[in-house]
Amino acid sequence: MKNKTEGQKINPLIKIIGPLFLLGPGLIASTLNNDASGLVVLAKLGQTSGLNLLWFLVPMIICLIVTLEMALRLGIATGKGLADLIREQFGAKITFYSFAILLFADFLNTTAELSGVAMAGELLGIDRAIFVPIVSLLMIVLITKGDYKVLEKLLVFGSLLLILFVITLVFEVKDWSSIGRGLGRPTLDQLSRQNLTYLFALVGTTVTPWMVFYFQSSVVEKRLKVDDIRKGKLDIILGGLTVFIIAISIIVLTASRELLSNDLNFFKSYSQVFAPMLGKNSEIIFALLLLNASLFSAILLPLAASYYICEGLGLPSGLDNNIDEAPHFFGIIIGILLLSSTVVLFTKSGLLKILIGSQLFNGMLVPLILFFLLKLCNDQELMGVHTNNTATNIFYGLFLLLLITTSLAAFI
Repeated sequence: MKNKTEGQKINPLIKIIGPLFLLGPGLIASTLNNDASGLVVLAKLGQTSGLNLLWFLVPMIICLIVTLEMALRLGIATGKGLADLIREQFGAKITFYSFAILLFADFLNTTAELSGVAMAGELLGIDRAIFVPIVSLLMIVLITKGDYKVLEKLLVFGSLLLILFVITLVFEVKDWSSIGRGLGRPTLDQLSRQNLTYLFALVGTTVTPWMVFYFQSSVVEKRLKVDDIRKGKLDIILGGLTVFIIAISIIVLTASRELLSNDLNFFKSYSQVFAPMLGKNSEIIFALLLLNASLFSAILLPLAASYYICEGLGLPSGLDNNIDEAPHFFGIIIGILLLSSTVVLFTKSGLLKILIGSQLFNGMLVPLILFFLLKLCNDQELMGVHTNNTATNIFYGLFLLLLITTSLAAFI
């Protein structure tokens, strides 16, 4: 029987915008690395080093794109999430200890994001004791009762709000050549112990472990096929370039700017990067931007943790299920949010340390995630024709060398 669509012409507009229907996981996972912690780390790096270490963003973004591209191929070739594959290929013992560490990291990161929510509320004049519980409850309702496609659209929209940094940069910067020099001329000037710590935190906020698990689980949940690899790469590259441009904008706007050390005063002084363009409204707009970045990352973090824990234990998972069908999946999400909210409510000061410290801990876990990915993506039996090429393996060898050197210099 002849297919009724056979012989019909495909609308040229569909050919152009067709790939955009697949955009989502890569764009979300990439751009939401510019969350509350990311905003703090980038601002601190700009404040203390100016544009001297801007070049470090280049290898970071390349690594982000290559990492997600590997997770894309791995998810499509196997039809399984990363946690599932780790359990199957590395055994129960390694899976248990690895996931225990990753679960603590996600709890720490969720606490950091809710710290950003608390600071956004205080910038708006709302006490954290009121604001954090209300926001946490709304997140729980959105995750447990909301539709996955609606949630994903909200996440994409939220990530686009960070472009405000780019708009401000365009209006404010007069000497673009200095940005070009900062990106194109690697220098070790301003490479103090403090800045090395911020660079290591930048690794943690760019190639975040939870991001890889979330992304691959999303690829599987969207049931992407081999034919979707090219479109998936477009999604990843778009997300990576967005992160790159936003990160450059933040570092340039905060370069050599005086940012106060106290939790709330830090964010008040940070908001003044928008003052030349937004005037008196800069603090309110910044608060809303911080809230958006914190809120959506705080949704994704426990979601990612629940994905890999349930996958690793062989339990039902996914937002397509309801609470009765996947009680452990939703229970983990709710538990992390409630515990993190409690920590934030009882932490009177030092939220900035939580925001930065969470990314330092992420940075320590990056080699573990890269090891799993490299091992799995070089498994011919598992990946077939989609195994890593030599260039990808060489790049990761060089990146791990850079990562180890940075960590040793920062902590020894």
